[in-house]
Amino acid sequence: MMLQKKQILIFIFISGMFMSCQIQQEPEISLKWTKIPSAGEANSPYACGVAAAFAGIYNNYLLFGGGCNFPDIPLVLGGSKQFYDDLFIRQIDDTLSGWTRAGKLPQPTAYGVSVSTPAGIVCVGGCNSEEKLSSAYLITIDPGKDSVTFVGLPSFPETVDNATGTYIDDRIYIVCGNMSGKPSSKMYVLSLKNIQDGWEESVMFPGGARVQPTACRLQQDNETGLFLAGGFRGAFDTFQPEVFTDAYYFSPREKSWIKLSDPLADSQLVSLGGGVSVPVGDSLALCMGGVNKDKFLGALRREQKASEAKLSGQQEVWNEYEKQRIEYISRPSEWHQFNRKLMLYHMKTNTWTVEDSCLHTALAGAVAAYSGNIFFVLNGEIRAGVRTPDIWEGTFLVKN
Repeated sequence: MMLQKKQILIFIFISGMFMSCQIQQEPEISLKWTKIPSAGEANSPYACGVAAAFAGIYNNYLLFGGGCNFPDIPLVLGGSKQFYDDLFIRQIDDTLSGWTRAGKLPQPTAYGVSVSTPAGIVCVGGCNSEEKLSSAYLITIDPGKDSVTFVGLPSFPETVDNATGTYIDDRIYIVCGNMSGKPSSKMYVLSLKNIQDGWEESVMFPGGARVQPTACRLQQDNETGLFLAGGFRGAFDTFQPEVFTDAYYFSPREKSWIKLSDPLADSQLVSLGGGVSVPVGDSLALCMGGVNKDKFLGALRREQKASEAKLSGQQEVWNEYEKQRIEYISRPSEWHQFNRKLMLYHMKTNTWTVEDSCLHTALAGAVAAYSGNIFFVLNGEIRAGVRTPDIWEGTFLVKN
């Protein structure tokens, strides 16, 4: 049976005309969105979508798997989060192909980091309902068998979840996230050419400990480095809750971090925490999704006060904060206001451009995979505790 594909065409600076999902910028870019089939059978837990999954591209295949959701009882009614180990693959350039089950992860996993490389898809860390993980492995895909193979990599030096990472010049970079159970600003690097050396701690991220920032590779002055934006943290140790609205660039050559301009839309700072980013050409980064900074910071502060009330035995106060929590997660996605803006960062001019128009990228906890001029945004939350099974393919054409 032929699989139907829904397409949305977005053209920028073409014949002076503008359509939805515009990106106003120089150089000239066109972007085509295509909604592709969702993963998993109609009666599987993936039918309602997952968040914090693994994804990557290798050997002309898109891989997707792991993740978590609330499949039976919703979060608002006290449902328990379930974690998964299923893996699915799909040929990228076959418009008729669906998803094929291709095996399972070593254990149910969500909130890990997945990075596409020429050697395969590197997966690091994560967690499940039982434990936090420090495992690392490379996944390859055999086109003839529609199956995957796992190659063990050196274990990460600490348990790690809710971090971010990317691949640059035969190296895997993992930065921030929860390390050893606490928000961190550490960065570790693994050379795929010298795997025996293991993970080496690199220059600490200067912007403060955080979880769920977004990162991708980006080029400056003939060097490819690491672009990082957003993130957040709850209260821990002496730190107060914070939702970050900043961006940085790490230069492997100089071994230093550079503070970039903050993401702005209509003169307002934008949080990209929980969002995704992909490189566009050499010197542009497209950032999508992320939590609303004001609403999410309010939730983090309420969580802090509820914890303090519980520790001090103030049951009535805790009950009031719990009532507010239920109200928060009960509200519709329109109220949560996840970021709909396509935030485009220009490395050459250290500026941002934006147009508020893409509802299908207004997600938190989605996962992105990219290769060349194509990228995918897979599943994610549309509001607290509620996932979407939607998967979107984007195709860029850049004219300098």
